[in-house]
Amino acid sequence: NCIKKVTTYPGADIGSDHNPLKTIKRKIRTPKTDTTRLQDSKTRNKTTEDLNSKLNALTRSSSNNVDMQWNRLKKTINEVCLKNLNTTMNIKKNRWMTMEILELMEKRRLAKNEPTTYRQLQNSIKGKIKLAKAKWIKELCEET
Repeated sequence: NCIKKVTTYPGADIGSDHNPLKTIKRKIRTPKTDTTRLQDSKTRNKTTEDLNSKLNALTRSSSNNVDMQWNRLKKTINEVCLKNLNTTMNIKKNRWMTMEILELMEKRRLAKNEPTTYRQLQNSIKGKIKLAKAKWIKELCEET
């Protein structure tokens, strides 16, 4: 009696025998900039140099219209990001997730109707997650 409002979303990608009848229409995602690549000093320096040179060119050609200046600035930043930082469609919700784990999850999702393959993929995903999480925690401890 403590719960006042609940929302459910069909089609969760979990290890379950239940297959919902309703199909899910997935939204087309726009590519996101991979900002984790900025941790690499070489990539960060190159991106900073490119951004500084383009911003210097923008300040030389100033106009009085604020909207035009904002659009030019936004366009410049997006161009530099696209050039220097990879864009990724897979969104990692946790910092310890790797692309290998995300690819295995996608294979698992496609193997929903093959129980043995699904179970094998599920077990390998669990193992890889444990290793990746332990490695991430170890790196955090060493950093601190």
